[in-house]
Amino acid sequence: MTERTEQQKKVVTRFAPSPTGFMHVGGVRTALYAWAFAKQNNGTFILRIEDTDKAREVEGSIKQIIESLKWVGITWDEGVDIGGPYAPYIQSQRLNSYKKYAQLLVDAGLAYADIRTNEEIDILRETDIKENKIFLYRNHRPENPPTWDGTQSLKLKIPYVKAYEWHDMVRGDLSAGEESVDDFILMKSDGYPTYNFAHIIDDYEMGVTHIFRADEFISSMPRFLALYDALSMVVDLQRPAFAALPPIMAADGKKKLGKRD
Repeated sequence: MTERTEQQKKVVTRFAPSPTGFMHVGGVRTALYAWAFAKQNNGTFILRIEDTDKAREVEGSIKQIIESLKWVGITWDEGVDIGGPYAPYIQSQRLNSYKKYAQLLVDAGLAYADIRTNEEIDILRETDIKENKIFLYRNHRPENPPTWDGTQSLKLKIPYVKAYEWHDMVRGDLSAGEESVDDFILMKSDGYPTYNFAHIIDDYEMGVTHIFRADEFISSMPRFLALYDALSMVVDLQRPAFAALPPIMAADGKKKLGKRD
């Protein structure tokens, strides 16, 4: 990991869309906030592409994302098309990095290979429901998981069962109970990371200090925080600041503006 200068360390933001279709106005608004905040603070703005969902990727989307942002007048200091000290800025080209941190978590006893099928997991879930229990995978961890070799699903073994609290730059102080945090997949059996894992590794390696994203991710924050806890046990990681942006509403004010709109 290349060290940023002290000036660059002050503020680093990013916009990290997935190439699954045409740019949405909500995405442009998110990029605008991240870009403006970086410029206001004499910081660095990164354009990163999160393309680990290959099944939904749309050909030509990356080019369209770049052209859309440029048309609006947003520029970036580092990114998929211009490079930078933390290149590559496209997740499918960063797989070795994710595997490295995954192995660190495995070695620390904070992640485990899981070869259960979806059908087996459904049986566990149905049993808990019949017994009026909340289904939490952490209560069903395999006793003797196989050695992870990159071909199995890899799950985070959450380091603490606890309630989480965090501050959001837009929403203020937020919290979630301990039942909202469960073991979850970090690496898929196809060798690709999940979004939950990949974006946190990228943000860490690229020195991102402030994250702007849609408020639909608030429900996922306990997972993210659990992973920050786990990674802080194996690397020198500090949580970034979070800003959850409200949706852009349709003209009638009753629903979120969708891509079809």
